[in-house]
Amino acid sequence: MTWTAPPVERTKQLGGLGTVTERQMLEGWLSWHRETLLAKCAGLEPAQLARTTVEPSNLTLLGLVRHMAEVERWWFRRSFAGEAIGDVFTGPSDGNEGLDGVHAADAERDFGLFQTE
Repeated sequence: MTWTAPPVERTKQLGGLGTVTERQMLEGWLSWHRETLLAKCAGLEPAQLARTTVEPSNLTLLGLVRHMAEVERWWFRRSFAGEAIGDVFTGPSDGNEGLDGVHAADAERDFGLFQTE
């Protein structure tokens, strides 16, 4: 059986964010954006996730998942928590933070890394 991106439950409603603390607002928007990306991927097979949008762009859904793993690692673990950890997919000099080097065979691993971060 071929692995497919798992379904996601949309848990956050954004309607009441005007009456919450800054932290609750940040967490609400962050959850909404995470869930939106995962919902776009849900049910797709690795080859579909690694397919580029429109030539000559190299943008893929899997690349966005990888990018978000890299971004969340950088902001939350390195910047805010001060952890001395390296990059997940890229080095700081390449500027693409996971968008390049996408391989369908790595889809399940890449999703796991995003969920870990």
